[in-house]
Amino acid sequence: MTTNPQSRLIPRALGLTVTLLAALFLSTACGHAEGHDHDHGEDGHEHGDGGDGDHDEARPIPGPRFVGTVTLADEFADLDGQRTLFIVVKARNGPPMPRAVHRVDAAHLPYAFDIGPEHVMLQTDNPEVMLQGDLVIYARLDADGSALSGPDDIESAEADAREGEPITLDMNARSEP
Repeated sequence: MTTNPQSRLIPRALGLTVTLLAALFLSTACGHAEGHDHDHGEDGHEHGDGGDGDHDEARPIPGPRFVGTVTLADEFADLDGQRTLFIVVKARNGPPMPRAVHRVDAAHLPYAFDIGPEHVMLQTDNPEVMLQGDLVIYARLDADGSALSGPDDIESAEADAREGEPITLDMNARSEP
């Protein structure tokens, strides 16, 4: 039995299309609102504000919530406040497209986050459904502000995304090319 060489290209093209659509969505829908005030705690660092976000004007929507803190390894301390932070929730096994993304420009770390249905990527009548199932969460400090990872980005390891359990994401490694 012979296989059509083009049949192998279809899944690859579909995966690339999904990734490019996610990147386009992040670069347009997550554009920084001019004049948005950032919440700085007593320690002088920027902190999340109950799902309101420091990047978008989304209001919390009832449903699953993932809360925690993003930290930065000491070896990358000079990058604090210099890059865009992406906190990403995605299916452990499934398409590479994120289920939910929270973006923070010029992020100061540590950063307290609260991700919920208002951060879901797909427009749907039931965004809370997108935050159910076997999910993982990770953080990336992006060098160029784009949704796609690059060799100069700093990432955390993936962690289990469990509602109601505080999550710590320690960004301590460069992205793999």
